[in-house]
Amino acid sequence: MNIEKISKCGRLADFNPGEIICIENQSGETAYLLLKGDARVKVGSFKDNAKDVAIIPTGAIFGEMSLLEGNPRSATVTAGDTPTTVLEIGKEDFISLMKSEPELAYNMLRTMYTRIENSLTKHRGYLVAYSAEVRREPMYIQISKLTLEQFTGIVVQDDKHALRLLKYMSHILTVIDDKVREIGG
Repeated sequence: MNIEKISKCGRLADFNPGEIICIENQSGETAYLLLKGDARVKVGSFKDNAKDVAIIPTGAIFGEMSLLEGNPRSATVTAGDTPTTVLEIGKEDFISLMKSEPELAYNMLRTMYTRIENSLTKHRGYLVAYSAEVRREPMYIQISKLTLEQFTGIVVQDDKHALRLLKYMSHILTVIDDKVREIGG
């Protein structure tokens, strides 16, 4: 990953340990690429039952659902225990970044696929019908088998299709999150 090259595709921001990067339920149209440090993800930030749900490592992208669909933030993210640097990426910058570094967008696609699979497995008792529906969809099957080389080819030939694949996965995650919230999970 060429930091100098990709830093032109957004705005660099530094955060002290524990400082808030983005806030749950806040509107947003950007994603973040974690360049240095790590970050903590918390859901239910403004409730008594707030939960730490993940640690985001260096090199990962987060906030993609807001970028791709304009959804409110689904979690609060704070800088970890060390100083943290992120690249804040808007939609136009993301398309440029995807074209210059398709591996980043591919990794984001694979991360969303893994999150979907984990959620469908974890909540299989509640999401049986939706799980079967998703796993039968041709686009989902295509994504499940997609290699980096194939995705790079898609980006080169038709970046709008590559963006549609990412939006599709983001939409599935949104639906799963909504269904899990309905059941109190």
